[in-house]
Amino acid sequence: MDGTRFNSLSEVNPRTLQAVTRSLGYLQDAVAVPLLAETLAQHNHPSTGNLFLAEAAVEALGSIGTPEAETALIEAFAALDEYPKYTLWYGDHPALMACHASPVHYLDRALLLENDDCETLTGRVLRRHGAEAAVAETCLALLGDERAARDAVWEQAVSTTHRCWGGHPGPEIRAAQVLSLVVRDPKYAPAILAALERYQAQPVTIPRVFDKGIPVVLELPLKHWVCFFLARALGNLSDPESAAPLIAVLEHSPPRSR
Repeated sequence: MDGTRFNSLSEVNPRTLQAVTRSLGYLQDAVAVPLLAETLAQHNHPSTGNLFLAEAAVEALGSIGTPEAETALIEAFAALDEYPKYTLWYGDHPALMACHASPVHYLDRALLLENDDCETLTGRVLRRHGAEAAVAETCLALLGDERAARDAVWEQAVSTTHRCWGGHPGPEIRAAQVLSLVVRDPKYAPAILAALERYQAQPVTIPRVFDKGIPVVLELPLKHWVCFFLARALGNLSDPESAAPLIAVLEHSPPRSR
């Protein structure tokens, strides 16, 4: 294991203090909520805090589960920095930042089921807030649907992406991904299928460099990424009319496009 951050003997990984912090949660010590909230506030930023200790504080607050503990979790989650900064902290190197999660984000989800991944959670929240239609229309517009009405606020949110060592996804890739996690109304199936057909017809001009050692990825294959997410979106809609076109993709596309 990495001796700088992950070794159990490292001062950066205070195992005893983490155990004590979690014990407050096991004991459901409601009196400790202010102390845990303060600890979390001091340690939940990668550049100034210790994320291992922040994880323990999050777990303890979740185990206590009082309204005050829930409020502390919600406030802490809203104050978190950009997600890639956390994965870089855990990964130690830009080449690994995309391979790591952020346990602080994962654990600090206000007592939600553990099998809820980030995409499932985000989609559910947006639908429950009545944003499905605005998000769907905006994403479809970004994917070239001239009949879709884009919302400026959602367009900015969907188009904001972070570059990692393995490439920088653009607005179209992100729009297709967001469609797959937010949209569950079958009425959008025809528009999503039309977008899939448009992108399936696009050429791919990026040379394959993965057989030449460790590549430096400057451009992502737009067609492949968008089609992947659009196919997943159609599957999530459980639309029988989409079955035949999806089977055709498997039958007629080159192996690398599937």
